[in-house]
Amino acid sequence: MGKLDVLNIFDLRDANVVELVFKYLENKLPECMLNLFTPLQNTRSKNLRVEKPKYKIYETFPSVKIPKIWNSWAGELRSLNSSKAAKKHVKNQCITKYKTFQCRERKCYPCGKSNNH
Repeated sequence: MGKLDVLNIFDLRDANVVELVFKYLENKLPECMLNLFTPLQNTRSKNLRVEKPKYKIYETFPSVKIPKIWNSWAGELRSLNSSKAAKKHVKNQCITKYKTFQCRERKCYPCGKSNNH
């Protein structure tokens, strides 16, 4: 993994969420999307308020899931100056993670290895 620099589905989702929230913070989204999120007040971290859903099924809704994903990405990502730079940063972080990944499965089809111990 990592040779083609292709993200898995979950990391691709994270990269797109980061890009979306950057555009939201820059007021570059359509007007109908401006009320999807609520930035936390009195914080420089640019975190978004995570709504506590009434029912478990609502935890997968974008208004709940996107702030959770965004808040999980911190550090230098928040100081970048564009949504494209932020998305590229997330992609690079994920590719680096892939390069150091060690599969622990005995027989792993995706890795193409047979780890018979």
